[in-house]
Amino acid sequence: MNHFRRIMLLASPSMRRTAAFERASWLAQTTGASLHISLIDYDPGIAKALQAHPASGEKLREAYLAQRRDWLAQEILGLKSRRISATTQVCWANPLKTELLAQIAAYAPDLIVKDVHHEPLLRRILLRPLDWQLLRECPSPLLLVGSLNHAVPKVVIAAVDVSGGDNAVSRFNRLILGHAQALATDCGAELHVTYAFILPVSIAGDFSGEIYDSLIRADRVAFDALAKEYAIPSERAHFLVGPPATEIVELAARKGADAIVLGASQHPWIDRLLMGTTAEAVLERSPCDVLAIKPEA
Repeated sequence: MNHFRRIMLLASPSMRRTAAFERASWLAQTTGASLHISLIDYDPGIAKALQAHPASGEKLREAYLAQRRDWLAQEILGLKSRRISATTQVCWANPLKTELLAQIAAYAPDLIVKDVHHEPLLRRILLRPLDWQLLRECPSPLLLVGSLNHAVPKVVIAAVDVSGGDNAVSRFNRLILGHAQALATDCGAELHVTYAFILPVSIAGDFSGEIYDSLIRADRVAFDALAKEYAIPSERAHFLVGPPATEIVELAARKGADAIVLGASQHPWIDRLLMGTTAEAVLERSPCDVLAIKPEA
């Protein structure tokens, strides 16, 4: 059974077949999902022309958007030759996020695919680039594509957090593993699971061997039980020790992973400013795609 039925691609305004374009089309072909390609664009120069001379500016905007519609029409022909059911939508919007979230709500995709755009730290803090905004606000699973090792993923790593013992954390871990398992199954990929243990900041100053041993032992038991529940063999279950983002990225590099599946949740503003989230830190350094999953409401 294929788990993806509706894939949405945020296409590049540069009118290029980017890594995300290739990933989305190959996933659609492999899984039989329909593909909806959305191209949302905005040009400040044309926007100024619209304000100064509305009639002439409108002609410029329509010609600008028509060029993008024509490009997508040509791409659709190629996708249909591969038996991919595809539709397109081109629109003018600023800010892009507002329009994109509205389209996601209307289309209700099982997966959203977008290219990664890396930004300097100061720009991330002050301007909140789109990738970071979507990590926190996108309601659907979000696949951020950096590069293509394989057209279809061959190695998928699910990153979980077993340090919290409450039901909400357990449900979130199972949601992450469920999406990772679905991606691996649909693509015939090898599924790995990982957890990176790190001593809680609240007790790090009072470190003792006994406390450390007790905490790491409890997390190891919980992690092994979770891996067993999903029938993941021991050689693909990686219990690591160290900063989560660093350990996850290094594991992905060692295993030649094509995708890391992890959770992304809203953090208080000051936490984002000082530290960012694990998902954001992984995204900045990941050698492969990142599939971000939000907790269920």
